[in-house]
Amino acid sequence: RESIGGKVEVVDQSAGSWTASPDCSAPRLWLFLYGHYRTFYWTQPNLASMARGSSGGCFMTAAVLPLEVCVRNQTDPESCARGRAHAPLDWRLFARTMSDTPALLRAASTSALGR
Repeated sequence: RESIGGKVEVVDQSAGSWTASPDCSAPRLWLFLYGHYRTFYWTQPNLASMARGSSGGCFMTAAVLPLEVCVRNQTDPESCARGRAHAPLDWRLFARTMSDTPALLRAASTSALGR
């Protein structure tokens, strides 16, 4: 873990990798993700489809997300807080622990968002 300026703590990082090909020497599209992992488990196939369709499969993804998959409920720390327009989310459907975001992103980079 590394603290940067006392405000951000980096708990996992990866520069990723890029494998150039004759028809794709550099990304034509960058997909930037920010926020809690939350419903990304269900939306990643659609985001990957959009990125592939918009770039001919020549895209790279960058993500900056909190460690926890969602905002913890103040009264029940093992559940997600309910947002203004969101139904309660059962994070156990896609994660082993509430702090599984790094592992989930690594899995997404080799599956749905992989090139």
